[in-house]
Amino acid sequence: MTSIPAWMPQTQHELWSQWLDWRLPHYDAMAREASQHLTGTRHAVMRVGWDGTSGRESEDHATLFTLTDETPDPAVALEAAERYTPFWILLRHVASAELSPEEVTPSDPRAAQITVLVDAAVHALRQVDQIASDDRAPTAQLEKLRRTTEEQLDATRREVETTIVAGLERRHGFFLTPPAIVTPESALQTMLYEMVLSVRTQLEIAAPDREWRPSGIAVCNACSVVFTPKRGAQRCESCRDHPPEANVLGELTWEPGATQTVRVPQLVGRVVVGWKSVTIGMCPGCGQPFMGRRDAKACAECSPKMRQRRRRRRSTP
Repeated sequence: MTSIPAWMPQTQHELWSQWLDWRLPHYDAMAREASQHLTGTRHAVMRVGWDGTSGRESEDHATLFTLTDETPDPAVALEAAERYTPFWILLRHVASAELSPEEVTPSDPRAAQITVLVDAAVHALRQVDQIASDDRAPTAQLEKLRRTTEEQLDATRREVETTIVAGLERRHGFFLTPPAIVTPESALQTMLYEMVLSVRTQLEIAAPDREWRPSGIAVCNACSVVFTPKRGAQRCESCRDHPPEANVLGELTWEPGATQTVRVPQLVGRVVVGWKSVTIGMCPGCGQPFMGRRDAKACAECSPKMRQRRRRRRSTP
């Protein structure tokens, strides 16, 4: 039996929690940068929407939590985290002797609510199928149960659709699939989106006339950026005329020396203003993933060494 990777949701509740609890990647970078100036376990946690000074929730605050005996210079750790702080966020720092209960971000309560609704609807659907398979079941009672179950499925599907849109709105302006997939975890957001769409499909009694699309928000079918569509467009403005040349996922053998030319976005802040061609691959020198010019064969550090070796071989009689 194939096991589910630890970075993927293991339960229905984890699926909806990961879908609803997404946050800007800046905060992970902030914690990572701060941890470089700590000692010991380098414990650094960012809680978003929390004012650590007053100990209360606040949308325009974020708090960095570290341990006192691992923080030799709190000012330096805070300064490191501030490099990635969104401009509208006030960053606080709390260093405590023990792990603080305040550093734990509560999961979005909608995750538990939608899990209960989906589980109940799926259970009701299975119950109808089980009763329908029994020839002794009274027809009138079965039809009444079917109508009740269909109403339950419709109501649950509407809640699922609302929750899917809520998760997309949190990701507005970001790519579900990054331009280059260098680790399986890089595809997590795309997988989450496909999984929540799959849950919605399970709640349909009959095949729909057309594919369901979120209202007022969309995922570009070329670059996967989450955007606000105009007149039902399924491609963002950047991809409408110049879509990416290739999607890396599933198209590249990740072994040293393997390369592929792809299109990556040119960004001004979070706005895609165009595309450019680059080469991505696994460096034959160090074995690490790299990105470079169209003619690149290795990472920036290994390329000079490889050129020097080629010159020596050519000059050797």
